[in-house]
Amino acid sequence: MIRKLIVGGLIAGCLMTAAPVLAQTAPRQPAAAAVSRPLVLAMRARMLRERVGLDETTAQRVEQVLARFDAEHATVRELVRVNVQRIRQLLRENSTDQAAYRQAVEGLRNAQRQQQALIDREFDELKTILVPSQQARLLMQLRRLNQAGWGGGGMGPGAGPGRGGGMGPGLGPCGGGNGPCGRGMGRGRAP
Repeated sequence: MIRKLIVGGLIAGCLMTAAPVLAQTAPRQPAAAAVSRPLVLAMRARMLRERVGLDETTAQRVEQVLARFDAEHATVRELVRVNVQRIRQLLRENSTDQAAYRQAVEGLRNAQRQQQALIDREFDELKTILVPSQQARLLMQLRRLNQAGWGGGGMGPGAGPGRGGGMGPGLGPCGGGNGPCGRGMGRGRAP
């Protein structure tokens, strides 16, 4: 249970730096991503100080760790996005090419494994900076962002407010994420 919270929280925290593109199939526009990055960084800095309650020095150290992993997260997110897009295209076309499905599914699963390993490395480094109570507050705040739809991608929650983006059964107008409309891989029904 705690591991799931940690993983979910770290995924939300790591992915909240991404532009909400995981639910989209259109290519990204660099200008839009560049505009949203400073906003996300400011939001993350404010959360660390106000919600998690870190002092300035500790918050800066945590931000440095998170920033060091941002490029790797972007690379892995792109792998996830490409493979999800490939699967969606195959499904849209009602393809019978099992080899293409196998390749796309394995690519997605490998990207998700890379994502999890990256999250584990990141949290191991954060554990050296934060005491357990700070870790818990950080995880709860990341979980809150996750539930609000700001985490996302892969098989988890949506990639922005009201966006799906997960690989769930598409249980609502927003897709299959755990955002306000979807339920991810769960069995629930959309409101």
